[in-house]
Amino acid sequence: GRVPYQFEPDLYRALYFKGAQMSNDALLEHYQSIGKAAGFLGTLDQLAQREGLEDGYWLRFLNLEEFNLLNSRWLGEAANKQEALQAMIREGFERLAPISFAHSFDPAYFADANPAQAGKTPVELYKYWLFTGLKAKVPGNASEHLKLHGLALLEYPVGFDWRAYGD
Repeated sequence: GRVPYQFEPDLYRALYFKGAQMSNDALLEHYQSIGKAAGFLGTLDQLAQREGLEDGYWLRFLNLEEFNLLNSRWLGEAANKQEALQAMIREGFERLAPISFAHSFDPAYFADANPAQAGKTPVELYKYWLFTGLKAKVPGNASEHLKLHGLALLEYPVGFDWRAYGD
């Protein structure tokens, strides 16, 4: 059969071969010869779909170590992306939990920068950004917006009309 576009050896290892010393090639071979037919998960999209989400594109941006550091107070520690995803579904979305240092979300900025999303709650905005915005490279905060324009600033300078530089 056809290899999934985004086979994730680290996910596959964490789910089915915890602690085993197997190369990525050996994991892929196992998935192709046994795992796929047995219904094993090999991609982040498959994992997200199993948890009831449309896809797992946003999980590509979730850095597990950083996620654990940023969310340790409520999370404890997620051992792998499956546990991180389950924690997000359980309460991370409601908490607007950051998925990495580089990808945090500011609902006030996002609502202001995306008037088509007006009237949505912060949680709805966050889910929109995770599930749709990240694919379209829509920044979730001012710092990301500035980086898109080659500016290494954390926030807009006072008096700077950032709306004039949208898209």
